[in-house]
Amino acid sequence: MWINGYLWKLEPGDSVGFPAGTGICHTFLNNTEQEVRLLVVGEANKKYNRIYYPLNPGYAATRQDRWVDHPPQFFGPHDGKPRKK
Repeated sequence: MWINGYLWKLEPGDSVGFPAGTGICHTFLNNTEQEVRLLVVGEANKKYNRIYYPLNPGYAATRQDRWVDHPPQFFGPHDGKPRKK
């Protein structure tokens, strides 16, 4: 689990939550040889939801639902890219 530039190791049964409106940036990285299954719960289709891509501003610029007035975020050293494929 990548959260604002830091890695967090998750184990089977773990859960992670992100409060709405915080701008916390996250992605799930699988740096193992094992298949991973995720159950994602949320309300992604609300018309006022916005998306923030701090590591890919070029892509963010193509999104009509981009979040431009997000809270400031501070990032750790990890680049958000997986080490295994």
